[in-house]
Amino acid sequence: ASTASMASQYSSDRIISLCHGTTDDSGYAIIKVMDAFYLSTYVTASSFVPLIACAIVKFSLQNGICPESAVSFAVIALFGIFLQEDYSGGKYWSDVARKIVKSHPNKDKNSEIRVELLLHLNFDIYFMSPRNISSKLINSYHDAMQLGHVDSAMLSLVNAWKFRLLGGHNLSMILQSFDDRVKLVAKHGKFSTSPALDSILLMELTGKSIDCFSVFGDSICSWDDLKSEAESSHNSYWLYQFHIYKMLAAYWRGDYMEAEEHFFAALACPNAKMPQLPSIYHTFFGGLIALQLY
Repeated sequence: ASTASMASQYSSDRIISLCHGTTDDSGYAIIKVMDAFYLSTYVTASSFVPLIACAIVKFSLQNGICPESAVSFAVIALFGIFLQEDYSGGKYWSDVARKIVKSHPNKDKNSEIRVELLLHLNFDIYFMSPRNISSKLINSYHDAMQLGHVDSAMLSLVNAWKFRLLGGHNLSMILQSFDDRVKLVAKHGKFSTSPALDSILLMELTGKSIDCFSVFGDSICSWDDLKSEAESSHNSYWLYQFHIYKMLAAYWRGDYMEAEEHFFAALACPNAKMPQLPSIYHTFFGGLIALQLY
C-alpha cells in the first residue's frame, strides 16, 4: 500500500522523465542485484515477489529508473489486480512498465521481452483473447531468438501454443505443426513438461495418438509420468497445471466426479491463486462441473 501511495504521486509522464535522468553506477548495480533476486523468487512463486518488486519501484523512483526497473512496475500492475482487484489501476501500471522499456534512452530489448512475457502470461489474460496473446508470444519468440536469448524464446514458444490449445484454436491445425514444435522445445529440457502436458491433453481431446514421447527420452509417456515429474522436482506450478489438464480431460469425457476431484486438488496447490491462464479455466470449468453435478 505504501508503495502504491508513493508511486501514485508520480504521473506517468513524470515517471518516464526519470528514465532520462542519471542513475549512478552504485544505484544501477543495486537495481541489477534486486532484479536478479526478484527473478529467482518469481520462478519459485515465493511470497517475497511483491516485497522485492516494491523495493525496486521505491528505489527507482528515488534514484532514477533503468530498463531493469520496468519488470517491477509490471509486478505492481499484476498484484494490483491479484490482491486488490483494481483492473483500471493495474492497466495504468502495465502501460507505465511498457513505456519505460520502449522510451528509455538506454533501450534494452531483453528487458522489453521480459516485461512483455510477464504481462502476456499473467496480466493481459484479463484484457486480451488467448489467440491474440498467442500471436504476441510468437513475436516475442522471434525477437528473443534474434538476440540469442534461448530461454526466453522457448518460454514464449511453449506458452504461445498453450494459449492456442486452451484458447479454442482449431485442434487439427495445432496437430499439424505440433511435432516440429515439440522437437524444438525438447532440446531444452527445462521446458519439456509443458509440451508433454499439451501432447497428452491433445490426445485426450482428439482421440489421436501423437508419437512425440521419444523426444523426451520416453521418460514422460502418461499422466502418471507427468505427475511424478512435477512431484519429484517439487514444482508446484507444473503440479497445478497437471490437475487443471486432468480436470479438462475428465470433464470432456463426461466423468464429472473425477473432474471435481482434480478441481479441488488444483485448488490446494500454492499457485492456484496466481494470475495465469489455467486459473481462468480452473474457475470457469469449476462452475460447469458444479452445474453438472447439481
